[in-house]
Amino acid sequence: MNRHPVLSDAQREVLETAHFFLDDREIARYWTLSEQDLVRIERRRRDSNRFGFAVQLCLLRYPGWPATRRGKLPLPLLQYVAEQLQIPTEHIEEYARREPTRTEHLQEIMDLYGFRYYSTEIAEELAAWSKTQAHLWTTPTGLLMALLEEMRRRRTILLAISMIEDVAWRVSSAGGGRSTGPLDGFAQPSATLPVGNVTDSRGGRQ
Repeated sequence: MNRHPVLSDAQREVLETAHFFLDDREIARYWTLSEQDLVRIERRRRDSNRFGFAVQLCLLRYPGWPATRRGKLPLPLLQYVAEQLQIPTEHIEEYARREPTRTEHLQEIMDLYGFRYYSTEIAEELAAWSKTQAHLWTTPTGLLMALLEEMRRRRTILLAISMIEDVAWRVSSAGGGRSTGPLDGFAQPSATLPVGNVTDSRGGRQ
């Protein structure tokens, strides 16, 4: 399927690394574990498994995609999770070396919390939703930000931002919105979306 990017490479990188630039308030908002979370996490015997499960869960909530073998994780976020679990952050190194365990955690989290991988079916659902929202946005990039927030609300795991870019482009084009390409700015109501102009290095989650 042909892809229609609405972001520049630099803009896309900002979104993909937004969780590296959360302030303390945002970290607490997006990465605080609930009592139910803690009960489920405590069922794991080893600190490394408890820590790894918690980090994977938080990543799925924000930014909305799982940890990868090669991907780095922000130290402040790891420290915040470790403080809640009362374990040292160095356990993440042991966990990161255990690919089968991490995969098992991801599947278990999906089963427990109802996360779903982004798919053609979900793309159509989001496209239908975005058509009811398109009038709020003056650019495809603004609509893209709304789609990312809705995706997180629906607990959809997005493996590549380029997938949702195509939805934003198609809906915006069908609605007669401007789709001049990746230089369009993010024109969204700040009260609705925590992520600001993608040209700076800040990000947030619902």
